Amino acid sequence: MINLDVTGVRRLWRIVSPGTPQPETDEEALHALHLARTKARFVPAKYREYSQAWLDERERKIVAHAVGVAVGMESTKYIEANMEMAFEMSEAVATAHKDGVPLKEDAVEVTRRMRLVRAALKAKRAAVRGFRLHGN
Repeated sequence: MINLDVTGVRRLWRIVSPGTPQPETDEEALHALHLARTKARFVPAKYREYSQAWLDERERKIVAHAVGVAVGMESTKYIEANMEMAFEMSEAVATAHKDGVPLKEDAVEVTRRMRLVRAALKAKRAAVRGFRLHGN
C-alpha cells in the first residue's frame, strides 16, 4: 500500500477475496489504494496527505462539471459586463470550494454565494450613470 503497488494489490485481491468485486482497471486499483492510504493509521502522514491531495484533484474534475454559471446576454452591448459577472460568480464557486463547502451536497450555500456576488456587482454597475445590466 505504501508503494502504491497496483499490480500487487490486484493479484492479492484476487487471491484473498476471489468472490468480491475486483477493480477492473489499474486506475480503479490505484484509486482504491489512495483511498486506503488516507484511512490507514500506520501509513506515514506525508503519504496520507499525498493520497488525499491525489483524490481531491480527481474530485475537483467532477465538481467542475457539476456547477454551472448562467448569465443572460441579451445584447452585444453588455457582453463585457456579463463576462465579468460570469467570472465573479465562478470565483465565488471556487472560493466556496476552498472554504470547504461541499459543493455537491450544499448547493444552497454555493447558490447563495453566487447571488451575493451577482448582487454586489449589479449594485456597483448601477452606480455608473447610464448603465443597465440585463434583468434590472
